[in-house]
Amino acid sequence: MRSARAVGGGVHRVRTTAGEVAVKVGVGVLDEAEGLRRLARAPGAPPVPDVLLADSDLLVTAWIDQQQRTAGHDEGLGRMLAGLHAVPAPEWGGGSSWIGNCRVDPAPRTNSTEFYGRRIIELAAGCGVERRAAALAARLPVLLPPLHAYTDIGVLEEGWADRVELFQLVPLLVHAVLFGGGYRAQVEAILRRFT
Repeated sequence: MRSARAVGGGVHRVRTTAGEVAVKVGVGVLDEAEGLRRLARAPGAPPVPDVLLADSDLLVTAWIDQQQRTAGHDEGLGRMLAGLHAVPAPEWGGGSSWIGNCRVDPAPRTNSTEFYGRRIIELAAGCGVERRAAALAARLPVLLPPLHAYTDIGVLEEGWADRVELFQLVPLLVHAVLFGGGYRAQVEAILRRFT
């Protein structure tokens, strides 16, 4: 190893004689490695870093330099994400038992609203908003119509912009569980809006 520099989130940029790698230490790295491998196998998916080593609490991947963001880059990424989301899967969920340092149930579900509803309820229990979260989860089949592709591949259903906060709810719940404070207030505002 020639040098190492922390870049955040338990990740270090390490310069070796063979080149630069990203090294991550912590819970859930085996799940993350499997997720990267699955993404890499998906046809038309965005490129992901190669997994070089995965152990119980250590993940080493190729280092990817950040590129300047351009309109062309954003358009290409949007198309790749739409392609990735169009890849058929027999179930929703599975995968990682962790979102950051927050443990979650990775059990797969038969449809998106059941998966997302259970995830919301599970995380809500960690920050004391489970009753309203359960009410929201019960309404998800009405709030979230099927959405199989994006603008170039298929037209987004009417009202999609009004539902963006629903998809911000799980990351906000993770932050509320881990850090509390203003994150809980944001969670409660979204729950009030949709219940």
